[in-house]
Amino acid sequence: MSLPGSRRLKLWLAPVKGVIGHEDVSFILGNPDDQSPYIGRNATEVDEMWNQLYGPTLFHANRGELLDMVPAFAAHPGPDDDKYIFGIYVFHQIHCINLLRKKINPAMYPPDPRNPLLSVDHLNHCIEQLRQSVMCANDVTPLSWHWDMTPDDATLFATLPHRCRKFDRVQTWAFNDVRLRRFDFKNEDYGG
Repeated sequence: MSLPGSRRLKLWLAPVKGVIGHEDVSFILGNPDDQSPYIGRNATEVDEMWNQLYGPTLFHANRGELLDMVPAFAAHPGPDDDKYIFGIYVFHQIHCINLLRKKINPAMYPPDPRNPLLSVDHLNHCIEQLRQSVMCANDVTPLSWHWDMTPDDATLFATLPHRCRKFDRVQTWAFNDVRLRRFDFKNEDYGG
């Protein structure tokens, strides 16, 4: 279903209108010389950092509350007809990155064939969602390289700032808006 551009933008921004701000951010390279607290060898500490980013990725609201936030065609009720389950894309994206992070670190996160989140099908879903999100964001910040004559090689020099939405504002809104109640399939009667 296609909506006119201005209506689509209005619907998309409705939940966080007045919340989103922007800031300039220089990215961390994530290599051994420029470490991020979201990668490392201590699984407990790194997992805690990731858990603070997104926690549960699903929320629920009743129909009236949800229709204040999303267009009617996007609202789908659960079995009780008044509990609408939904997510916020940024948290789903972080969830996907976190799963991929765990998958490439089998020494810290041994494979568990009983975990459907780490199945090839689910990880392919994550890769596809992330690909589309990256292409949608279409970050055109220049990515410069520093030529190093000694090893006859170039080194990534990614210090130019990116114009970013303020994640902490969206996170605070999502975790504190009274209309958004965290939803957990394991603790609900939805067969999950």
